[in-house]
Amino acid sequence: MKYWRKYLLLIFSVLIFLAASIEEHHALSPEPEKELIQAFQQTLLKQQYNISVYLNSIERQITNTIPSANYATTFSKLNKLFDTEGFGFIIMKDQEMVYWSSNHFSFPNISSRLSGKEGIVVLPNGTYAFQKRLLNHYQIIGLIHLRNDYSYENQFLVNNFVKPFRLPPDFEINTQKDKNSYAIHNLTNRYLFSVVPTGAMRFNNAELYFTAFLYLLGLVFLLLALYRKMDDYHEESFGVKMIILTGILFVIYWIHILFGIPAILNHLELFSAKYYAVTQWLPSLGDFFLLTTLLFFWSLVFVKEFVLHGRARKLMIIPCFLFAGTLYQVVGGLISNLISNSNITYKLNRITDIDQYSISSHLAIALLLFSIFMINLKILEKTEHLINKRTFLSFHLVAVPVSILLCIIFNTPPFYLLALFLCVNLLQVQIRKMHITRFSLSYSILFVSLFSVVSLMVVYKTIDQREIQVQKLMAVNLSSEQDPVAEIFLTNMQEQFNTDSIIPSLLAPPYEDLENYLNRNYFDGYFRKYDIQYTFCTATDAVMIHPENVSEPCFPYFDKMIVRSGTRIPGSNFYFMNNMEGRVSYLGKLHYPLARDSRGLSVFITMTSKTISEGIGFPELLMDRSLIKPFRYKYLSYAKYFDDELVNRSGEYTYNYYLQSYNIDHLKSEFELRKWNGYDHLIYQFDDKTCIIVSNRSLRFVDYLISFPYIFVFYFLVVLLLTLIGNPKLRKLMIPRDLRFRIQVAIISVVLISLLMVAAGTIYYNVKEYQNRHQTDLLEKMNSISVEIDSRLNTVNAISPELRQWLFEELYKLSNIFRTDINIYDVKGEIIASSRPEIFRKGITSERMNAQAF
Repeated sequence: MKYWRKYLLLIFSVLIFLAASIEEHHALSPEPEKELIQAFQQTLLKQQYNISVYLNSIERQITNTIPSANYATTFSKLNKLFDTEGFGFIIMKDQEMVYWSSNHFSFPNISSRLSGKEGIVVLPNGTYAFQKRLLNHYQIIGLIHLRNDYSYENQFLVNNFVKPFRLPPDFEINTQKDKNSYAIHNLTNRYLFSVVPTGAMRFNNAELYFTAFLYLLGLVFLLLALYRKMDDYHEESFGVKMIILTGILFVIYWIHILFGIPAILNHLELFSAKYYAVTQWLPSLGDFFLLTTLLFFWSLVFVKEFVLHGRARKLMIIPCFLFAGTLYQVVGGLISNLISNSNITYKLNRITDIDQYSISSHLAIALLLFSIFMINLKILEKTEHLINKRTFLSFHLVAVPVSILLCIIFNTPPFYLLALFLCVNLLQVQIRKMHITRFSLSYSILFVSLFSVVSLMVVYKTIDQREIQVQKLMAVNLSSEQDPVAEIFLTNMQEQFNTDSIIPSLLAPPYEDLENYLNRNYFDGYFRKYDIQYTFCTATDAVMIHPENVSEPCFPYFDKMIVRSGTRIPGSNFYFMNNMEGRVSYLGKLHYPLARDSRGLSVFITMTSKTISEGIGFPELLMDRSLIKPFRYKYLSYAKYFDDELVNRSGEYTYNYYLQSYNIDHLKSEFELRKWNGYDHLIYQFDDKTCIIVSNRSLRFVDYLISFPYIFVFYFLVVLLLTLIGNPKLRKLMIPRDLRFRIQVAIISVVLISLLMVAAGTIYYNVKEYQNRHQTDLLEKMNSISVEIDSRLNTVNAISPELRQWLFEELYKLSNIFRTDINIYDVKGEIIASSRPEIFRKGITSERMNAQAF
């Protein structure tokens, strides 16, 4: 029995790895989606039954009570079902929509898209299963939300299956049967649609995370078995043991990297190059964390097995301390490498930006620092009786201030790690004179505080270096004077221009209707940041050139401009005009044939970015994920100067209008970093006339003060957890059983509970206060906007098309003033005008008013 007990951990490890491999094989098998689609079928049948119950209730209510014209009040209880259960309802009376439970799906002419009494309907923002009932003059439509299908994706709009349906987002819904699809049926076993399994991931997240957890658990048991196995080799020298252990750990990591085992990890974002990558040996954040875990295990074995014996042990003192000091530098290099080559946020003074990947990175840093601390402590313990304490103390009393002075002078991570190494040595030797017991609570707090301070300095200094590179990258990108977002939109618009049947009908002087049409349907939204000028030309027309007041033939003039400085945007008839004026400029050419003129008419569209960006910007909700600026640019501000005058700016920093006010006439290099007004300003002058300044808020002392409690608590909890789990002896030292300790625990518990109650009350109060203030702010804005609109429309009796166009422009101006989006609806709940018509045009939501508000 004793023999088998020795291998119990190894057996557990093998069994867990076996279970994980079975789960992985099941998940990655040729048809792993069968169970998922069967579950989807059962869920749909349940949803169909539930919605039929609601439809029966609506039928009875219409038949028995004959609701008044206010259908919104009569059926208001249905309004919340779309958010809670995924059910939507529409009531049509004589082909007029009189009730809708949500404006998410209440698009115009939806009834014409529904063929039969049951099926699926594809709307601009999603796919729905529907049931339709006919009752006298009424059509009652019930919708089951299956998945979101937007025309683009971003952090707010994601194309996926909604709850309670659990299918991978890459799976598609098709109305046609196919050999590679799975048929879905209704309650009467009639065919509805097919689900097509596409994409690399054909299993749900729960199966993915469970399999990954099993592999992690198997690795933990394998390492524990290896840790226990070391006890069987007492006679082997310490050096041989550590070399063999290093070889074993290297083989584990090598097999994982070279053969990609386990393969299921490739489906985790943690093990992708999305957040961190350096080389083939460190291709992801997950691999960095795995390497950190193996190094931590190596340090545990080092602490357990390290001994100095024999006559030459005194000769090993200096090499041991050199080895410990080198480890500090290696760990510092790993930390700097992690931060420099990742796009993860590490700043704890912006706690709202912290996510699970930031926490994983800080945990890896904590394990690395704890590893070298344990090794350093073990070396001090084994050499304590071999060194001359007075000489050791004298050396460190000189070395510590010198290292701190070097940190101040050079301000680089290697010197911070050197100072940390020397401070640990000094404090450990002097710990008894400070009346602090080893491994006590006070001992832990002392060293955790020290490591927290130094790690903050190392992390934030590396972040500073990384952000300078980001500022340089942004400055170079800005110097191109191109707008990639506008170019994507122009490319997408070209197909609409080619198929638009309204534009040819408006090709008649004085072209005001055509200008209004183009502004309203094409060049609003994002293009409001541009000054747009239209020139309408036939082959015989001429244009007046200002300020020379020279007349030139229209077609040759624009053709020369394109040849001289135009670069065509692929897939469109628009050109980037490289005028080198500090402003982004595009020229578009749309040509249409005319019955009266065989050579036709051309519309030349000149777009020039406004001198200083106006308004509140274009919301990320309306932009595809690929067009949104990376997170690393989130807190950066920039200004572009041409001929010493500001032509464009963005961000929270307020720049001077004239560049000369900054006294930067003589720059020593292409990039120059200067500080003023609490910001780090990177100045990039790439030609004689154009200068770009990219600014980032400097780290202040208060930022370190804000960050320290977070990092201290995090490190302390990690150390406490690892110590309590891994070392029973230290557990007894850290948690004594005497009366003094119990009194301390009682006092700390009372204070902690009191603080938690105060904190909870404060958070609740702040949240309620914020909600009330936000509601009050909205009401004040609503009243102000209402007064503005009333004063401008007090003489208007009807809404004409011209007035609607005017309203669109006015609402955009008011939205910039009040910094909020504004929609105007009629008494039937239909949109009249909006400051953001793109939301409705892109099909994010319908043009109906929110049902609850209506």
